[in-house]
Amino acid sequence: MLWLHDFFTLCPSYTLLRNDVAFCGAPQPGSAACGICVYGEERRQHTQRMAAFMMATRPVLLAPSQTALDLCRQRATWPVADSAVMPPARLVMSEQPLPLVTAPDRPLRVAHVGAAALHKGWAVFERLAAMHADDPRYAFYHLGAGGTPSRCYRSEAVRVGPDSRDAMTLAIRRSEIDVVVLWSIWPETFCFTVHEALAGGAFVIAREASGHAWRAVQAHAPWQGLGVADEAGLIRLFDSGEVIGLVRRAERRTGHLDRNRNTADFLLPRPPHLDDALAISELSA
Repeated sequence: MLWLHDFFTLCPSYTLLRNDVAFCGAPQPGSAACGICVYGEERRQHTQRMAAFMMATRPVLLAPSQTALDLCRQRATWPVADSAVMPPARLVMSEQPLPLVTAPDRPLRVAHVGAAALHKGWAVFERLAAMHADDPRYAFYHLGAGGTPSRCYRSEAVRVGPDSRDAMTLAIRRSEIDVVVLWSIWPETFCFTVHEALAGGAFVIAREASGHAWRAVQAHAPWQGLGVADEAGLIRLFDSGEVIGLVRRAERRTGHLDRNRNTADFLLPRPPHLDDALAISELSA
């Protein structure tokens, strides 16, 4: 079995970012687009090695989302035994809307959650925070790891681990975050942070071309998110103040993440007691 957690099977640039800057779409090796990319020369050998590996092993491809599986299967015609979508977690949203938590006498709290990484949209968040550093309508937060201390936003180190799997969701609730800006510049294959943001009760503004990140909002909580086509559209939302009205009108909810067993879920039937527990958790959510 081979997990498609990212797009390393297609290119050594596992996010498919040409020169680590812009999504390339995984063109054919040797294309003009590869010719101007720092990964282009290596990619020729990389794809040959991958094809040889697939021919020799004929694995079962497991992907965290249909988005990831579709892109890989469209860009490569490997001989495989089978393929399946196995999400690493399942988001269960409460059926009851939250009471309005954004008081009119405080700024809208806007956050970047997760790593301060370029492919996760950190540079866009930094620009947005700098533009509105002195704007009384907004307060910006970074919940996660990395980043540079700045007067433009407040930082809180949040680390999710085996003993703190809900750390990010709890941090979002504790800081009363109203909006999470999720501006991934590559097509996310799953994106835990968007699920954690929704579970924390935040309104999510996502880049439409962010792969499964935006699709997760559409699938689980379309009333609690907005897809935006480009950075100019994102800036207009904040410059005009339209985002404030969107968030205040939204029926925001919280939720929780049920972690799956990953490879074990494909190999083994789920024990009946786990199905019973999941049914109970859904009824009480």
